[in-house]
Amino acid sequence: MMQMLKRFQKKYLAFFIVVPILTTTSLVYAECPICHGTGYMSASEGMEHVTVTSVHAIERQGIRDICEMFTLLLYEVDIAVNNEQIEDVENGWVRVILRDYSEARVLDVKYLPVFIPGQSHANISFRVWFRTGLDLPPTTEVRVEPVLYDIPDATCEGTGKLPLNLWLFANGLKTSFEELSREDREFRPPAPYFPPEGGDAGE
Repeated sequence: MMQMLKRFQKKYLAFFIVVPILTTTSLVYAECPICHGTGYMSASEGMEHVTVTSVHAIERQGIRDICEMFTLLLYEVDIAVNNEQIEDVENGWVRVILRDYSEARVLDVKYLPVFIPGQSHANISFRVWFRTGLDLPPTTEVRVEPVLYDIPDATCEGTGKLPLNLWLFANGLKTSFEELSREDREFRPPAPYFPPEGGDAGE
């Protein structure tokens, strides 16, 4: 009888210790270890460590279509980029922007994939078609910038916070959770524009 009573007491003691701990850890929130509290992750992985140090663009061809009311412009673009991290950027993207700098107005945007070796200064060249209106201003320029394109972190559902009991679990399996958050969420640019037959595009 005494043994049964002791077992009964131990079960209750364990219950009254474990339940408050679980309750407390579910109410206390900590910074998500996957997104570091931002609530977002980069879909163009590694590009946050890449800087575009120079851009040189030359217009090679212009085609005006008066009936359809647009102008096609073929540019040769040379950029220099710097990758500060050790890892290669294998699936990075850059945004190539044709803009009117006199009015800070974007005329067209194209997206191009890039590969950049780790801890390197690389030169990348490409040809790209822009499409804009007939009245093209003389004050145009080409800008290139890394695509960072943040996506909500699936682990914390974009809140940047996790209950302490889940934080311990997520922190222990950090790599797996990062891969799950990025799965099927890579950056996908708009469908490329195909120039007239005989033209050249870098997309």
